[in-house]
Amino acid sequence: AEVELVKLETILSKTLLSRQALAAQDRLLRRLDGLHLGAAAYVLSRPAAQQLLARSRQLDVPVDHLIFNPAQYGLRFAPWQLCPAICIQDDRLTPDATRHSSQISETYRGLAPRPKPKSLLGKVHRELTRPLKQAARLLQAPARLVQRPRQIVPYR
Repeated sequence: AEVELVKLETILSKTLLSRQALAAQDRLLRRLDGLHLGAAAYVLSRPAAQQLLARSRQLDVPVDHLIFNPAQYGLRFAPWQLCPAICIQDDRLTPDATRHSSQISETYRGLAPRPKPKSLLGKVHRELTRPLKQAARLLQAPARLVQRPRQIVPYR
């Protein structure tokens, strides 16, 4: 298996990981088959970096959505997860601690245009097409058809 992108962090939320694993010293590399956001620590290959750079010219989503859900955006690599993770953001490790707020969210809030409320026709269209989109998503990712428990990527 060719590994183009490895996520080194965890956000301690449940995700779907492949059963297939590659040895990495005292840890495992497992393909991310489910969404696991957060882009604090990762390693990527030159081809993956080139794909991301080309796609980022018209970036309209948060970067972690692009990096860790690449097939949805037409990119040709699969993200892998280091298990257990070697990195975790402070707000995930100690959620009740007093800390500085994120400058990223403040910047993003200022740059992101507020979405216009959908018209009644837009809402009806969304609800009528939702089952078709859900079915298409299932057919695109056969791994989701097989019941596998979602699991939390531990931090150590």
